[in-house]
Formats: sequence, structure tokens, C-alpha cells
Amino acid sequence: MLYLLLIAVIAVVDQIIKYVVANQLGMGNQIEVIKNFFYIHCIPNHGIAFGKMENMQPLVITVTAALMIGISVYIFLKRKKESPLMLTILAMIVGGGVGNIIDRILLGYVVDYLDFRVWSYIFNFADICVVVGCFAMMGLVLFDSWKEKETK
Repeated sequence: MLYLLLIAVIAVVDQIIKYVVANQLGMGNQIEVIKNFFYIHCIPNHGIAFGKMENMQPLVITVTAALMIGISVYIFLKRKKESPLMLTILAMIVGGGVGNIIDRILLGYVVDYLDFRVWSYIFNFADICVVVGCFAMMGLVLFDSWKEKETK
């Protein structure tokens, strides 16, 4: 199934990037990519978005795993009825979630490394997939709702 493959590819790419950054740069170290703007800064994140729920890994893993399983079941059950775009968006969210769950289970934290100095948070590829997926889903839902209104 195409969506399962997308989930796996996102999770694997995320893990490869994190592995390379952590092993080549080392935890806590950084390199300047664009002076005063963008750095690769490898840090452990023991929380979730924006460092919230720090050191609550069992709860975070349980809730995230339940959500990823639920969304995956939805993708499987609706694969022939739901729009391919919505299923792709959901697969992006699950792939990112799985990438971060792997870190939490294996390391006890998530490896973050993308540091834009105009933004005070450091994040990773999996986070991008989740956030882009969520915004894309909101846009798609709003567009579909607007389109439905227009046809009435």
C-alpha cells in the first residue's frame, strides 16, 4: 500500500538524518550554516512540541502511539473512499510521529537539530512532516467546506 510506504520512507529518512547529525556533529554541538540565521545544532529534546511535557516519555509514547495507530487504521479503512490527498497528508503525520516515537523508545528523547535563530525552537524532519501535514489537513478541510458551501 502506497500510504504505508510513505509512512515508512518518512520514518526511515528521519532516522537516517538524526543518526548522521548525532554521529557526525555530536550531541550538544552546532555548526553555522547561515551566519546568525541557520545552524545545525544537535540537542536532545526530552519533551514534546516547544519542550512541553518534559520527562514524561511513557505518557508521550503511549498517547502518540495510540494516535498513530488510530490514524493508520483510518488510512487503511478509508483507502478506497477518502481522497488520496487527505490520505497522503495523514501518512505524512504518521510518518513524522513514528520517527519521533522511535527516538523516544530507543534514546529516551528526540534528536532535534534544525535551529533557525529567528525562531527560538530547534526541531527536526519528523516535526516538519507532522506540522506541514496538520496545516495541509486544515487547509484541505477548509477548502472542502468552502467548496461545499459554494455548490449549495
